[in-house]
Amino acid sequence: MRKSKELYTVLWKSEMCILFLYVNNEYQPDEFQLILVNNRDETWDRPTKLADFWSTNKDCISGLDNEPGKEGGTWLGLNKNGRIGILLNIPNNFRENMKGRGYLVSNYLTSQDSPKSFIKNIEDMKSDYNGFHLALLHKSNGKFDMEYLTNGSGNAQLSKINKGQYTCIGNSYYDKPWKKIIDGREPFQNIIHKYSNHKDKLIDELLNFMFDKKQYYPDDVLYNQTKNIYARDYIEQLACRYVWLPKYKYGTRTTTIVLIDGQGCCDYIEKTLVTPVDVENPQFTTKSFHFQLSNTI
Repeated sequence: MRKSKELYTVLWKSEMCILFLYVNNEYQPDEFQLILVNNRDETWDRPTKLADFWSTNKDCISGLDNEPGKEGGTWLGLNKNGRIGILLNIPNNFRENMKGRGYLVSNYLTSQDSPKSFIKNIEDMKSDYNGFHLALLHKSNGKFDMEYLTNGSGNAQLSKINKGQYTCIGNSYYDKPWKKIIDGREPFQNIIHKYSNHKDKLIDELLNFMFDKKQYYPDDVLYNQTKNIYARDYIEQLACRYVWLPKYKYGTRTTTIVLIDGQGCCDYIEKTLVTPVDVENPQFTTKSFHFQLSNTI
């Protein structure tokens, strides 16, 4: 078994996330066109800026990585012009001196490229990064386009967004999902069906869903992907939507919800674990933003 000190070094370099996304391009004005919820798992002491509009671009909002050498990268962000980028890492054989994956999102948010063009421009360079999933969206002519790129196994592509399109991505290879992804699809859909007309309740239920510490283990797919990287107790915690590993000072640090209605009104909510972490009584801070997208046509 890998020693704790060695394992901690790997964890420090292995940000995890889980994404549940709903897009309805045949929406009514009083319906949500997009519902997104994401967990970011990270070491507790990795310096991170809480969600806010960027000082360098007031149209962009996200949390930001402040790790030396990775400053300004992000795992999830939004531009008021209707761009959304989400990055999820894939645990595999970590390689030193690779390009920072977080810049894939921040560069997209400030670009003028369509999701398809942006993906095309970076596709030949995907081997310059450690393992990742990248999902990019842009609202144009009233509808969201989405493109997806991974440098993991297979040639997986997300299906074209239609009415009621659900997308669920974790840190597994896209064509070999872990149980917590498979078993999360139905309850995520049920929450949307039941509470999409009650925004406050929808937010509460999405947070409860993402804070679920149920362990979807044993999971042979998860185990076989990570057995040569992580210790058993860490692998077992990876089987939870909400990861809690005080032993390694690691786990779910941030939960982000993005809601966009048919009139282009956006709610961006971030709930973040307060650091240093009080293991016996963890505290959280919540930041909420309500604004209008500039691209609502």
